[in-house]
Amino acid sequence: MIHAFFNIRLDDAYLPERTGQLVRDAGEARAVARTIIRRLVVQHGGEPRLLNAVMAVTDADGASILDLSFFEALYVPVAAPERAGPARPPCR
Repeated sequence: MIHAFFNIRLDDAYLPERTGQLVRDAGEARAVARTIIRRLVVQHGGEPRLLNAVMAVTDADGASILDLSFFEALYVPVAAPERAGPARPPCR
């Protein structure tokens, strides 16, 4: 498990997260960052400046895990999750 911190860089400002969150790996950190970004955009009414922001995910020592731009989180599609269980037969 990684103790990840989801910090925000916007223009010249750096907004550090103080509490962090445990994630399994960088893939889960990316998914959490994407969720946080989407909620922030909804919460702040689609403020256009947010498209220039970056979520800088770091570990407890401050080392970079990944950077995710708000633009990428909002507009770059992600793969659909795999279905669990058997596929349904086609409708007739």
